[in-house]
Amino acid sequence: MLFVILVMSFILVISIFPFRDRPAIFFSIFIMAIGQIFIFPLWETIAVLTGFEMLFLILSFCMKTLESFSYDWFGSVTAWIISLILAYLVWEIRLREGRIRMALRKNSITDELTGLNNRRSFDEHLKDIFLICAEKREKLAVIMIDIDDFKQFNDTYGHPAGDECLRMIGSFIRDYATEEGIFAARYGGEEIALIVSGQKAEKAVKYANEIAEAISRFSFHSEEKESIRITISLGMAVKIPENGQDYLNILKEADLALYRAKKSGKNRISIYSEKKIDT
Repeated sequence: MLFVILVMSFILVISIFPFRDRPAIFFSIFIMAIGQIFIFPLWETIAVLTGFEMLFLILSFCMKTLESFSYDWFGSVTAWIISLILAYLVWEIRLREGRIRMALRKNSITDELTGLNNRRSFDEHLKDIFLICAEKREKLAVIMIDIDDFKQFNDTYGHPAGDECLRMIGSFIRDYATEEGIFAARYGGEEIALIVSGQKAEKAVKYANEIAEAISRFSFHSEEKESIRITISLGMAVKIPENGQDYLNILKEADLALYRAKKSGKNRISIYSEKKIDT
């Protein structure tokens, strides 16, 4: 901003003092250029343009001939109005572009069916949070969730019903994982994954139990109005990451725990440890 103010001050000076009997066309041109370039936030741009416009008119009135001032007044005010219009149009265009970029970014990291984060954003977040927890020596938990007998559910009630079931569970987990430190994503198929970090990781088991209990109370109705009970199996790994470790290890451990939960009868939570998997 300082550079632009210095340049505008220079243009203002040479527009007033060397040729007091001639109109100052450079000032009007520069005023319009600043409005088009629009290098400041909108209101700062308006303030800068208006401030220099008023200063120019005052100096032109005091220092120039009446004929020259009449030209300067008309030219500078016209340029000022055009510059404000240009600044507003540029602001609208940039605002629209920002909204489009945000929408594209959201679509690139969001699963369309469930509204949860997608696998790509999950992998990126796990990698980043693993390094942060390793640096701060904080716990990190990964919870893998799988809908029990989902293939059989699809075969019996159809894929549209399966999609609706995923939407329902995804909506619940999306609302549940609104707190800072809890990140939820659709991992793939009927699997949903949660990353719980920092102080929240201390309560990861509590969160897993709350989710399992809440979903077991869900009542899904088929087209024939049949009430269908839905259960989930959960696998969890909790650890303090170490620098140099592969961040995918904790994901593999949670996946092993999930496999154990499903092999042990489903509708349960398994917790991975280096010695064994507790169910």
